[in-house]
Amino acid sequence: MKQKVLFIILNEYTDWEGAFLSTALHVGVIPGGEIKYEVHTIAPTSDAVRSIGGFRTLPDYSFENMPKDWYGRLWIKVKSSGRYVTVLHSYVHTVS
Repeated sequence: MKQKVLFIILNEYTDWEGAFLSTALHVGVIPGGEIKYEVHTIAPTSDAVRSIGGFRTLPDYSFENMPKDWYGRLWIKVKSSGRYVTVLHSYVHTVS
């Protein structure tokens, strides 16, 4: 069973921050290796979120309906007062 990794995105998220990690998780950390993770996006609501690069992203989950059986959660940097702020790098949740 693949483990879920949730990328938390907020308005004005930096769209390049999760690109390499999400790709590695989605297609296998080692090229040709076993794919152990599912990549999903999560946002405060189910409404679309816009990145600073202009991407309009419809999240897979909102905070209200996010899965309870997730392995990792990563916040993507957001623009705040003209600066980019990393809210939280990552958090790993052990599923029992």
